[in-house]
Amino acid sequence: MISKSNYYILLSQNTKNYPMMVGRTTPDLQFYYSDEYRDENGKIKLINNRIECALAPEKYSYEINIAEPSPNNPEYVDLHTYDLEQSVSEKFVEAFDGFPGIQFLQGTHGEVIEELKLDYYYLHYLYSIKCMNFDASEVRLSKRGRIMSYKKLVLDQEILNNIPEEKRLIFWLREDPMICIVHQKFVDVYNEAGLKGARFVPIEQYNEETAFM
Repeated sequence: MISKSNYYILLSQNTKNYPMMVGRTTPDLQFYYSDEYRDENGKIKLINNRIECALAPEKYSYEINIAEPSPNNPEYVDLHTYDLEQSVSEKFVEAFDGFPGIQFLQGTHGEVIEELKLDYYYLHYLYSIKCMNFDASEVRLSKRGRIMSYKKLVLDQEILNNIPEEKRLIFWLREDPMICIVHQKFVDVYNEAGLKGARFVPIEQYNEETAFM
């Protein structure tokens, strides 16, 4: 069985010297689907509670800029975020070369690439999994049923057990696309490579205050 401690929420470190990088992909690669991932009616296929995103097309662009306000003494580390976009360093890419469930797309233009002359990549997730245990979780919902905040987040272990491990090592939570979830094996690779910029909150410790710590 999978223990809860095997999974973490991936967040950026709240360090004042780490600037936020604003990324923009064309086409929009956040949950990018080609026709092979759609049914005959054009709807995205949900298979065993998992949705697979397509690999990026050969022709794409990834613009990366620094969000304002920029820190006075910026430190460029291995993971920078802004909303759903995650930009990672070449060192990060090398550490996770061949790691299942992700694709790295090199930045093509923007302030970070053209002015700062830094080499950063888009972290493209290939899986989205519907695996939240609503009965055990404690969440605040909007009138439209959108998750606004958490007191407790619990994953459905039975769903995860029925998905091959290589397809659940890193994924977006389908019920809340703001939540990036990684397995202990991802954390181990990150730590062994001595990367900087990310923090990992165990699922059982995640709540509405975590993002501001």
